[in-house]
Amino acid sequence: MNVLDFLLVLIAIPTVGAYICRLSQLTFEEHHPAIVLMHICLAISTSWAGIHAVHGAGMDDWSAVIGAASWICISYKTWRKGVPRHFSRQEEQEGHIVGKHYQERK
Repeated sequence: MNVLDFLLVLIAIPTVGAYICRLSQLTFEEHHPAIVLMHICLAISTSWAGIHAVHGAGMDDWSAVIGAASWICISYKTWRKGVPRHFSRQEEQEGHIVGKHYQERK
């Protein structure tokens, strides 16, 4: 395990923690299944890359962790107060906001 592998583990640990926090707020009953599955897959790929880094990380491990950490950073503003409303199934049943405005203009 070299310095870059150790750095990858240091990035992967808080990233997996962030996904665990987000997954604790997501449910299949209330939110789109694709959103829940995306967060599950990103958490698994990040944890797998962190475990794999102990034995020597490759570029695929780096890309998995950087991609997952980027999503956490980019979407932080919309997740500060919990799961964003547009991820819920209720929003899907009411019709998307963009769809409503588009239909009103016609």
